Formats: sequence, structure tokens, C-alpha cells
Amino acid sequence: MIFLETAYIAGGCFWCTEAIFQRLKGVEELTSGYIGGSVKNPSYREVCSGRTGHAEGVKVVFDPQIISYRTLLTVFFATHDPTTLNRQGNDVGTQYRSSIFYVNNEQKQIAEKLILELQETTFDDPIVTDLVAEMPFYTAEEEHHNYYNDHSEQSYCSFVISPKIQKLKQNYLHLFENIMINENFNIESTSLTTELKANFSEIISLLGENIEREGLVKTPERVSKAMKFLTSGYEMDPKQILESAMFKEDYNEMVIVKDIEFYSLCEHHMLPFFGKAHIAYIPNNHIVGLSKIPRVVDVFARRLQVQERMTEQVLDCINETLNPQGVAVVIEASHLCMMMRGVQKQNSSTTTSGFRGTFKETDTRNEFLKLINSSLT
Repeated sequence: MIFLETAYIAGGCFWCTEAIFQRLKGVEELTSGYIGGSVKNPSYREVCSGRTGHAEGVKVVFDPQIISYRTLLTVFFATHDPTTLNRQGNDVGTQYRSSIFYVNNEQKQIAEKLILELQETTFDDPIVTDLVAEMPFYTAEEEHHNYYNDHSEQSYCSFVISPKIQKLKQNYLHLFENIMINENFNIESTSLTTELKANFSEIISLLGENIEREGLVKTPERVSKAMKFLTSGYEMDPKQILESAMFKEDYNEMVIVKDIEFYSLCEHHMLPFFGKAHIAYIPNNHIVGLSKIPRVVDVFARRLQVQERMTEQVLDCINETLNPQGVAVVIEASHLCMMMRGVQKQNSSTTTSGFRGTFKETDTRNEFLKLINSSLT
């Protein structure tokens, strides 16, 4: 299951902001529009007048397992001037102000922390970016969508947007994919897919099938994209995911996130194994955003795996990053490699566990095991 998040940002002309964020790995959907004003469904002309109070902004739907909210904001600050009030270059007006509209307290804290860091290390002049709670977002007129992709030869695109994209590629190359724009102007990755497609075509042919058959024509491409997704954990940094939402807190009792669904591939036969993970930790001056724990599970699950190693990887990652008083991990899974083939035991399941710190103590471990097996009402 993919857990997508949403970010709302405004940093000058939305033609530019849209073009930049479309080209980032992990951005699943992007919409240009108006946010932060007092008038419902404003038009572009009304917003440009300055009377509605809206900023030109974008709604970014992203996969936080591929690109974190902090990384999105880092790109945001790197591609506009957050120290000029109501202005970006020659674009002047309140609609061009720098703003972040957080959707929850976690986003607010991440933004506040990053602004403080950038003020100390990067910007000499004061950062004037507004940090406000989410407000109604109104989608812009059709002609403003995919503007750079459709009009890259226009002077504004050539002299303002293109240099920003090139600069960003130089500084944040690892965030970009080799990209193409399909007939619907959606950004799609082409890196690796072509080579995988050729190999899967050959495999299907070697199995005795006709690769030109209607039902199989697009199968190599589909399988290639599926495999890239199912092994996308290799491109993710689980420690960075945890570090992006660590907060100082005096709470020192057990925190449990249980029944975390996951799907992985057995590295021996490349058949799925799937189940649930139950994770607990006892904080040591720091807590972590609860959503980050399932995401760490997915990072390690989306690799060629064995359940035993995955258990240890999740355990060690949380232990080394949070430095808690203790960590506990229990994983229950069914393995198709022994259900569909081999011994063909359809009702079998496998449980693995690992404990660090205070969870090695019998009483603490037993409390955890009791809680994950209970139904609290």
C-alpha cells in the first residue's frame, strides 16, 4: 500500500514552481492553483490584481518513501528567493510571496526547523517565508497547467525557468530521473525500464509464450514498472525518513505501532511474502512521527529479502537512529515460495522477532507481546 502525502507551497510564479517539482522523483501529482486568499474560486486576473489575497501556488502529492517533506522544502528554498517580500525577480505582487501551508503539526515543525537552519547557514538576509496552516486551494485555469512543458521556447520559460531547472539538476542530481513527457503530459521515468523490458520480453519468449499476443504485448513494460516499485527500497534512506520527523519529548513509556501491513519479495525465488509487523520503542528524549515507522518497514520490505534479515534491519535502523531505551520488532508473514511451490503448505506462517535494550528484560518484553496480541477497546 502506498501512503501519499500532500504539500502546499508558493514561491513566485506557479509556472516555474510546477516545472521544477514535476521533475522530482517521488512527486506523484502536481496541480497549479491559488491559495491563501479570501475569495472563493478566484480567476487568474483577480489574483493578479492583488485584491483576493491569494498566492500562486502548487499542490504537491508525493510519496514520502521516495522524497521526504524536508527534501521538498529544501528544493523549494533552493529554487526561489525566500528573502524578498512579495517579489521574485521582476515578478512583483502579493501573489508572488513565499509561503508554506502546512497540513499538520509535523509539517509545521519540519518547516520551522529547516527555516532556522537555512537562516543560520545559507541566507544573510532574513527569510520572509510565511508559515501558515493549510487554506482552501483552488485549481488554476487549464492554460496554466504544464505551462513550461507546453511553452518551453517562450522567452519567460527560456530565460527564467530553464536556468532554474539546470541549476537544480546540478545541485540535486540524485533527485532527478531520466524523464519523458507522455501524451497526457505526465512525467514518467524511463531510466532502467527499457532494459528491464527487453529482458522480460526474452524471459517470456523462453517460457514458450508469444510475446506478440494481444494480452502479452505490454506485459514486459508492466512487469518492469512493477519490479521497479517492488524494489524501490534500494533508493530510499530509512534513517533519513526517521530523522525528518524526530522531536524532543520527555515521554518515556512504551510506544507501539502494530499490524503494519507489508509486502516483500523472497530473494531466493522472487515470489512474494507478506504479513504484518509490530514495532515498539521506549523513547530516550526523542520521539518520532508515527507514520515514519511503517515507512521504514516499507523501505526494507521493498527489496529482495529474507524475513530474518528484514527483522534485524528494521530493528537496527530504529535503534541506531532514535537511540531509544529499547526497541522490539515482531514480524508475521506468509511466504508464497512455500505455499505455491515446494512443500506447498498453504496454511503455514513464519514469525521472527528481535529485541534491543530494555526489551531484553523479561517483564518489558512480555508486556509488549501481550499488547500486540490484545484487542484494546
